[in-house]
Amino acid sequence: MFSFPAPIPYTALYHCGELTFNRPLIMGIANITPDSFYDGGRYNEPMAAAAHIMALCEAGADIIDIGAASSRPGYTPISITEELRRLLPVLELIAPEIPLPISVDTDKMEVAQAALQAGAAIINDIAGLKKDMACLAAACKAPLVLMHQGGGGLKIVETVISFFREKMADGQAEGMRQEQFILDPGFGFGKDTKEDILLLRHLADLHILSRPLLIGLSNKRFIGALTKTKLHERYTANIVASAWAMIQGAAIIRTHDPKALREAAMMITELLNYSAE
Repeated sequence: MFSFPAPIPYTALYHCGELTFNRPLIMGIANITPDSFYDGGRYNEPMAAAAHIMALCEAGADIIDIGAASSRPGYTPISITEELRRLLPVLELIAPEIPLPISVDTDKMEVAQAALQAGAAIINDIAGLKKDMACLAAACKAPLVLMHQGGGGLKIVETVISFFREKMADGQAEGMRQEQFILDPGFGFGKDTKEDILLLRHLADLHILSRPLLIGLSNKRFIGALTKTKLHERYTANIVASAWAMIQGAAIIRTHDPKALREAAMMITELLNYSAE
């Protein structure tokens, strides 16, 4: 088990400050898409999206993660033009108004580049670091979330570790620094329930990579499978699964419910760091 400060000393610089992991940080999810699995269509209009993002900030988010293209199972890809049409008006509204770092959730280098220019600070790369995204990250020096997609059966942990090592080496060959990488094991992305459970049980093994771990468990399918709950009935299980990840040393928790997870992070941090002396 690990206590905080995080087992990996790490500070990520961004345009108006730094991320310091003295407790698990909470990343609030803002989907501005018509087809996301949890809240698709609720925040399509820029003003509605901006209001939602402000509510996430007030609820205790440390980072805001904005996605303008769905990555749900069976999603329909959209063009760069359409993704930017959804994303940029929201960034124009919120970037000057909130002091928190904004992460852009995308698989397109052109979208990441435009978002950084509009005030985003972090690239959340769900495509596994293609060469153009690595070159952009190297040039702008922004933190980059590298996510794994796919399975690995009983060797899922070893598969994920091997993937991260290979992709970090690829990124560094394009000029990225190791300190830019934040690692997301990709729960639910091409993994079945058994693989998700194995990965979560052995999450601490990923600390061999010496990078902060971003964990996104919120309302994932395997939680529903384990608890026999529908999509909007997984509140308690979300908290328990994310709390387990925090105890295993997760540095960032990506969630639809920042308030509950921030309180959980504070409680776990106090318990792990408590000393009677």
